Amino acid sequence: MGFILLAKFDRIYYLCLLSFLLSLTSYIYLLFWASIIPVGLSGDNSAQGDTYVSLIESGSLLLMLIAFIPVIFTLFLLISVNRRGLQDRGSKINLWITTLFYYSYIIVTIMSFGFLYMPAVVFLTAATVSTLVYRSRLNK
Repeated sequence: MGFILLAKFDRIYYLCLLSFLLSLTSYIYLLFWASIIPVGLSGDNSAQGDTYVSLIESGSLLLMLIAFIPVIFTLFLLISVNRRGLQDRGSKINLWITTLFYYSYIIVTIMSFGFLYMPAVVFLTAATVSTLVYRSRLNK
């Protein structure tokens, strides 16, 4: 028996939900597992290799907040996107703006941890492009 509540949602909402779950997974990975190089250790230990730490181990609240930004944006996107039926103009604009933000965020943070959010932006792009596809059965 499948999960009944998810069977009635629109495909755009599914893609946004998947994007949110992937961005949340990436944030949890950054938070608890070793994946970033602290600023003070990047140039000092070049002969010994880089030391990777998690966001919690680094203790930088600013880095934690910067890494949490995509999760916040996809959460607000989930709230604004219609779960059933066609998307209205406001939802489409919100999808496009969030997608553009996501790409600019990844470009800015690609050297540190932006690559972890790439799977989320792929599904967000799919949701954005699918708003352009004409669906005759829903437009009647």
